Amino acid sequence: MTASAKKSSPSTAKRSRQMIGNTMHAHYVVLRTKRKTRARTAEELYGFRDVDVVEMFFYKHGFGRGVWYRLKDGRVIDAFGKTSRRNRAWYIPAH
Repeated sequence: MTASAKKSSPSTAKRSRQMIGNTMHAHYVVLRTKRKTRARTAEELYGFRDVDVVEMFFYKHGFGRGVWYRLKDGRVIDAFGKTSRRNRAWYIPAH
C-alpha cells in the first residue's frame, strides 16, 4: 500500500471506534423506541463514550449472543447499559 493510500483510509482504531459508536447508538435507538429508557443520548444511557471502550464482545458463556463493552477501567457493560461480570473467561472477543 502506498503512503497516500494509507493516509486516505481510516485507521483501524478509528474504524473500531466508529463500529462501537454505531453499535451503541443502534441499541440506544431500539431501547428508546421501545420506551425502555428515557436517556437523551447513547452516552447518557451507557455512562461512557465509544473512546472509553477497549474491547467489544458478541458472546458470553452461559448467556449466548449479545453485546458487551469492556471499558478502560475494566468494567463490562451490556447492550442495555447494565454492569456485567468482569472476568475475561466469560466472553469471546469480537474479531
